[in-house]
Amino acid sequence: TVLKADAQAEFITPLLEPSSKTVEFTCTYSPLAPLTTQSKPLTLKNISALPLNFVLRTQVPFTVDSWEFSLEPGESATLNVEFDPGYRDDRQSHIAKGKLIAVYREHPQKDSFELVGEINFPNVQFGYSKVDFGCILNDTTKSVAVKVTNVSKIDTLLSWAFIEDEEEQRAAATTRKPYIPI
Repeated sequence: TVLKADAQAEFITPLLEPSSKTVEFTCTYSPLAPLTTQSKPLTLKNISALPLNFVLRTQVPFTVDSWEFSLEPGESATLNVEFDPGYRDDRQSHIAKGKLIAVYREHPQKDSFELVGEINFPNVQFGYSKVDFGCILNDTTKSVAVKVTNVSKIDTLLSWAFIEDEEEQRAAATTRKPYIPI
């Protein structure tokens, strides 16, 4: 044995401290204002002993205005997280959840931060999807009660109307099946 030596190593994991663990957005529909993209700042601070080089990733409906960062120990960077409440065109109230993921260039660790976007539309739910009156004698009436529930967090104003294509109904009418307006 020529030389006997002890070796020692210290492994330092990348540590990012966000100004908030979760970035939350709330959008409430108004017929007077269009749905617009919302933005909130998020500050990330390098609290590890080594410089950090990382890239941020996220998915629709969330985006960020900066993707690549190099932070020295103790250094911070602020970015804007954006939420597009109009990413779906179905006008249904829902909560969009996503993650902002930090991928480090020199380390396999990945960190993630929660993103939540709540979208509120005036939505109702019906007790039936189809109302069948069955056979009804001429000059008589029949009614069916249908429960309508406001399932949204905002007030909902409803107005009712029967929609029919009168010309199409008249053209399809025959002596056996006459046109009867609703």
